[in-house]
Amino acid sequence: MKVEITINLEARMSKLLFIFITATLILMPVARGNTDERVWTFKSGEKLRAAQLSFETESGEIVMLINNNEKRTIQFNDLSPIDQAWLVEWSQVEQEMDAFIGALGGTFEHRVAKGDEFETDYFIYTPASISTNANRPLLILFNAGGRAARYIKKFADAAELHGITVICSPQFLNSTDDEINDVMSRRFLEMLPIIEAKVPHDPKRLFMGGNSGGAMRAYGYTAEIDRPWAGIYANAGWLGGYDYYDLPYPGGMRIAMINGNNDHANRWLERDGKLLMSKGNEVAVFSFEGGHQPAPPKSRSKALEWLINENGQY
Repeated sequence: MKVEITINLEARMSKLLFIFITATLILMPVARGNTDERVWTFKSGEKLRAAQLSFETESGEIVMLINNNEKRTIQFNDLSPIDQAWLVEWSQVEQEMDAFIGALGGTFEHRVAKGDEFETDYFIYTPASISTNANRPLLILFNAGGRAARYIKKFADAAELHGITVICSPQFLNSTDDEINDVMSRRFLEMLPIIEAKVPHDPKRLFMGGNSGGAMRAYGYTAEIDRPWAGIYANAGWLGGYDYYDLPYPGGMRIAMINGNNDHANRWLERDGKLLMSKGNEVAVFSFEGGHQPAPPKSRSKALEWLINENGQY
């Protein structure tokens, strides 16, 4: 049974509720990790910690992402039986997810934003419930491992329920390389006005978010790009530590922090929350049973509902 708790971080809040979440995790390290990573075991006994980017069932070819920046191709038959079984189940889940999205009635598309410097791929889910309404919220997501298509599919049911268009690009992912991050920033600066012009939405209801380092990227872009951002969906995320506390984060946003009760990112939850509130933002914490991982559907839906509902209270 999953346990879900929502906490509003306001000036009158009880600090005990907030500190209880973070105090037991204070000694755990924080990394800009990919929440889709797992440890793979080969028949040879070799172990590999990596995120799976793709799996071609016919050829048995699997593309892995190591340390968020190095790709490696392996073969299905080289993995241990338990990992082979995991991949088969994963493939079946993908097929079921595609069928589920088809049943929702919305539109899942691949598009390209063509700018002067970059051509940027992105996936977009447009719910059927808002196909004729241009005043819809728009959520731009960043996945820590660049797994845009699979990541956006997880949001389809909540997007349909709450009438939110969702976008995610595979060309934004975790990196500790300053040059790569600079390229991604330039790419986003070029892509954003194209999306704003091409995707019907309410410009006052433009949100960003993501998982782990994807949430950190969303926070950073609100400080980097001066526009009226509506808010942030931050799952297993953080601002990045004290080195990022002097960035010019804007005010007037709603920020949903969605963390597992055993997530090591909770070490920064209170400090990040207080800093963001000091800028004039409203912050709410949504907690579920788990660690540094994607939020379950119910938590994801509740957080999105709170973000877009200015009168929402939990």
